[in-house]
Amino acid sequence: GLPPAYVLAAGEDCLRDEAIDYAVRLQAAGVPTELHVVPGVPHAFAAMRPGASVSRRLHAELTTVLGRLAVGQ
Repeated sequence: GLPPAYVLAAGEDCLRDEAIDYAVRLQAAGVPTELHVVPGVPHAFAAMRPGASVSRRLHAELTTVLGRLAVGQ
């Protein structure tokens, strides 16, 4: 009965493997889950460098995902 999940894993984050494992376990439990791994970036990269192209792409992606979830698609 969990809502859809969006899991973001930064490729150079020490918690990357745990995030991936969490997403896989959610999927195995039947929870609709989107997993996105951003290679080559550290934890909190978007906050550290909000103007970087990868951060801007992430912001656009999150806006799209949240908009889709808000309308139940």
